[in-house]
Amino acid sequence: PFLTDQWFVDSKTLCIPIKKKIEKEKIKFHPKLWINTFNHWIDNIQPWCISRQIWWGHRIPIWYSNAGDMIAAENIEEAKKQLSLINKKAVISHQETDVLDTWFSSALWPFSTLGWPKNKDLLNRFYPTNVLVTGFDIIFFWVARMIMMGLKFMKDLPFENIYIHPLVKDEKGQKMSKSKGNVIDPLVLIDKYGADSLRFTLASLSSQGRDIKLSDKVVENSRNFITKLWNVARFAQFNNFKYRKSFDPNNNKLILNKWIYFRYIETKKNVIESISKFKFNLFINELYQFIWNDFCDLFIELSKFFIKEKKDSIAEEIESNFSYIFKGILNMINPVIPFVTEKLSRELKYKKTSLFEESLHENEKVEYDSDISEFIKVIELIKKIRSEVTINKLVDFELSIELNEQVKWVKNNEFLIKSIFKLNEIKYTNHLINSDNTFVVEGVKFSLKTKSSNVDNNLNIEKQINFYKKEIKHFESKLKNNKFLKKAPKKIIEKERDKLNLAIKNLQLLNKKDV
Repeated sequence: PFLTDQWFVDSKTLCIPIKKKIEKEKIKFHPKLWINTFNHWIDNIQPWCISRQIWWGHRIPIWYSNAGDMIAAENIEEAKKQLSLINKKAVISHQETDVLDTWFSSALWPFSTLGWPKNKDLLNRFYPTNVLVTGFDIIFFWVARMIMMGLKFMKDLPFENIYIHPLVKDEKGQKMSKSKGNVIDPLVLIDKYGADSLRFTLASLSSQGRDIKLSDKVVENSRNFITKLWNVARFAQFNNFKYRKSFDPNNNKLILNKWIYFRYIETKKNVIESISKFKFNLFINELYQFIWNDFCDLFIELSKFFIKEKKDSIAEEIESNFSYIFKGILNMINPVIPFVTEKLSRELKYKKTSLFEESLHENEKVEYDSDISEFIKVIELIKKIRSEVTINKLVDFELSIELNEQVKWVKNNEFLIKSIFKLNEIKYTNHLINSDNTFVVEGVKFSLKTKSSNVDNNLNIEKQINFYKKEIKHFESKLKNNKFLKKAPKKIIEKERDKLNLAIKNLQLLNKKDV
């Protein structure tokens, strides 16, 4: 090999302040495991060769004199001034021909792009930033070098959080390669499904520490979800729903509206928590479940029965509640699908300016009262009937309850239950129910009866019994675990006990036999 002179940086000295920041947990990686890799590199760092013998790049700012002097200066004029102080007879002959290593130039990026060292306004405004998003393969090459330079010249970290995004692979989990012919062109996907669909897909698959398996099918599923939002907007336009700024959802009277507002606030808390922890897949999953299941499949469908009643006060409350929550939904999901949300927000006249200006951290509160508790039971009953029993024709169809006295949460929501399933009445009986179409909800035993063969039985009693046996075993095991009992808050422990007691009661009801 032909040995040449190179320029080096004393990286070990530059890493001393980095170690102190690591000890104080000022540098945070997401996922956390990457801090170990980063720490290992910092501890074992070698002198950094920063010179490259190529045409393109930042030329190393060293000037040579005809007497062999080397001057580090910002420009040739400055170099001449410095040379005159040390050797008046010498003259500048040439500048160093080597250029800086790409990563050296990139390391200066957080502040050199903001006019450093002269423009203090931009620097004060944008340095340091909150988050750096990057790939694991350049943690050492770029992330570590930016931190080195930031601490050296700015005396502060360039960012506090480093989010390491997953690697995007093909649907079989293989790395994309031109030779394999498995490269997925994002521009093709955008043309086919839209930019929002692709962004939604990547966010939903971004579980920390795992690679993304990308395919047309998953992007198509995301487009279908976005289409659901368009349909929700059409529903609002069809019913001429208007957004009222003065509306306060805490004044809701209708139990359906109380419940959906409670679920909205609950979802929002979980969304903010997931985003703050950089768990983007959980953020998307939380919103997806709320929008698709709670808002669309339950709230909108159930609200139609109340709208049919044509009572002005109820209709107005549903309209205001719908608009308030749908605006909040668009705001929460705006960072992921901005094109669609901005369009819908303007069409529905929710906001004249961009949703980007809207804060997620609005001071919204809701109290968990008996009405919401009751309605959660009603929803479980509705879901049980819908999912476990296939109803082809609603002829001679009746719902029976094994009790002499009325069940409060059923009685208070009788109109809704009857409307959904077109029931004439809900019967109460002291006769022990033990038919094939028997099931238990919240410690109450129900049975579906029909004179004709219009109910396809999916409610296997043994299957239900086995389910509750497993539930009891699970909760008993959890409540015997000393670690759980010591660490978990009292409220959580009480909830687990309540779940155990309910599972025991449900099992007892299912095990009852006719006398």
